[in-house]
Amino acid sequence: MKYKYIATERSVDVRTFEILSDKKLNEDAIEDAMALPDIDKVGDVEIEGGIQSTYLGTEYADDSKVKYYLESFAHNLKLIRGGKFFNNV
Repeated sequence: MKYKYIATERSVDVRTFEILSDKKLNEDAIEDAMALPDIDKVGDVEIEGGIQSTYLGTEYADDSKVKYYLESFAHNLKLIRGGKFFNNV
């Protein structure tokens, strides 16, 4: 019996891997398999310990600056205490 996993890694970007194995893998083994191929080469295949891992590519985020931009305003917010505005500085 063969097991096939499609694994993704998410940060701002999403990296996708296809992992093939003759045995069932736990989460740690899948994470280790994701580290095998070269993520600078789409389609790179590496085999180790009977596990084949293929890097399928990266989906890049549209605009990673949006979250940073919104977070930067958090320090400029005024809070209301007792019905009055005050600076939280």
